[in-house]
Amino acid sequence: MLIAPAGAVVSHHTALALWGLQLPGCHPIHLSTNQRLRLRVPGIAWHRRKHQIGCREVAGVVVTGPERTIVDLATKLPWHWYVVVAEWFIGQGLTTLERLDEYLRDHHLDGVQRGRRLMRWVRERVESPLESLVRLMILTARLPEPSCNVEVFDAEGRFVARVDLAYRAWRVAIEYDGRWHERSDAQRRRDRDRREHLERLGWTMVVIYDRDLDQPQTIPLRVFEALRDQGYLGPAPVMSTMWFRWFSRARLWSIPCHSEPLPWHESDHISRRRG
Repeated sequence: MLIAPAGAVVSHHTALALWGLQLPGCHPIHLSTNQRLRLRVPGIAWHRRKHQIGCREVAGVVVTGPERTIVDLATKLPWHWYVVVAEWFIGQGLTTLERLDEYLRDHHLDGVQRGRRLMRWVRERVESPLESLVRLMILTARLPEPSCNVEVFDAEGRFVARVDLAYRAWRVAIEYDGRWHERSDAQRRRDRDRREHLERLGWTMVVIYDRDLDQPQTIPLRVFEALRDQGYLGPAPVMSTMWFRWFSRARLWSIPCHSEPLPWHESDHISRRRG
């Protein structure tokens, strides 16, 4: 920060990394300031802001606050990665759905309009970026929306398990086991025992591993097959050209530094068909 003018703050992707979420891909250092700049420094992206920049201190560095960081990234990320970022901040307890909604409603900044449109996809109780992405893969393939981090109890009311995503109506649970979900051997054994217990209670488990992202279309298809086997009568998933553009392996792990077209606008599909 020695080359930055007084009052400059770390923002965008760099602020996000300091808050604790490092996105895939290579990004420059992002700095925001209210001052007029003529600096040109390789590897640094400057952003001039007209209004006061809300900031916090993280690890001794002044960065944009959670809500401002989310909004700044609305015009810099593909829509689904914006949802990942918003859900990550909420899941970490750094903001809430209500606080983010209020911020988007009360501020007039670059990214606010796009952020408002994308809030319809953002959920609470999400514990990892891949949980967000898997849920969005399923939902944009036009399957019912699973609920996030669901607690399952047996017939006597005893706690059995908490699963990443679930359809209670059809007793289908979906779990991601891979990147961002590093586990010890002991934890993996506990996971195996827990999944076997769920299966004895009549649940169908769909476990997604990192290698499954090489063929992302198999994820909605496997979920559909599990739902159908449990009595679901809805249509098969539909993966459009845009779906493959959003969720191909190469696109997931190399995020472009720009926004992309939003998914279809079928609010009834999202609100009515949650499992």
